[in-house]
Amino acid sequence: MTPTEALTASRYFAGVQQMLAERGVPVGSLLEGTSISEGLLGDAGGFIGLEDQDRFLANAIRLGANRQPGLALGRRLNISAHGSAGYAGLTAANARSALQVAVRFFPLISQLVQLSVTEDQEFASVQVTPLPGLSQRCEDFMIQTLFSSISLMAGFLLGNQAASLRLEMPGEPDDAILAGLAEVRDGLRFGCSGYRIRIPLAILDTPFALADAAAHHQAITRCEQELSALEARRSISARLYQQLLLSEEAIPSLEQLAEQMQMSSRTLHRRLEAEGQRFRDLANSARMSKAAQLLDQGWSVTDIAYQLGYGDSANFTRAFRRHYQVPPSRFAERSSEEGKNPIDGTPPL
Repeated sequence: MTPTEALTASRYFAGVQQMLAERGVPVGSLLEGTSISEGLLGDAGGFIGLEDQDRFLANAIRLGANRQPGLALGRRLNISAHGSAGYAGLTAANARSALQVAVRFFPLISQLVQLSVTEDQEFASVQVTPLPGLSQRCEDFMIQTLFSSISLMAGFLLGNQAASLRLEMPGEPDDAILAGLAEVRDGLRFGCSGYRIRIPLAILDTPFALADAAAHHQAITRCEQELSALEARRSISARLYQQLLLSEEAIPSLEQLAEQMQMSSRTLHRRLEAEGQRFRDLANSARMSKAAQLLDQGWSVTDIAYQLGYGDSANFTRAFRRHYQVPPSRFAERSSEEGKNPIDGTPPL
């Protein structure tokens, strides 16, 4: 499996480490099996890769006896704890401007999820889309940290109006989540098709008390610099692979992706070759990762084959068997029997 190099700022894992240190958990035990150093945890500009994130969280859940550390972490994060992106949101004119900041600069926080915004007649809706193929603990940690932090910040920035926010998520009602999202408890919706944050249009343009145009401009400039530096450190194959995973339709072509990345297909092909990667392999790996996720969601083999661009289900089944060494039907049965990415198991990264 090609690594996605989906990074998350190390400050969030430092926050988990501090919580567990208060309970007497030594940092060495928390970092066991990872390549994370104590220095990286303390680096305000540091980032941690996907595999290390998952192993760190597996240790944290085991040592802390808490399957939902993101809920507790989010309650500790004030807006400035999110770095330049948080400061840009804090000094924004209103919630509409802060949403634009969040969508543009969320990669400075984490690349495990992607944000997009739509509006209808009543709400501005932020769709929060986890990267396909994440372990359940990584997905839960990022979503719960995000929602818990938003709950806290909404109470600070919007006061009583925070109660009009809606947070939507899959699954059954959970007492821990209800307690961790106290400020927006009345607006929580479970059993939904995905993760969404819905903000009434009526409060979208409410001025923020700490709005500061000059400070906001400085923060945006800093965010742009940090985002450019972050993109420069990621390989072209990792950036391409993430685009493949996040595409909503069937796997796009090399030419389509080159256009999205603002380069010629010849240049993209040449840069992949320089990294020892082939587009065909990346596309196949992304296609299989999507297939596994759709199987977990209960899709039929025929529908998945159609969604991913296969001519028929037989071709898809053969490709799936080559990749995972089991047919799709058996993969789906195993996921149902064991649960998606068991909490103490090794995730299919």
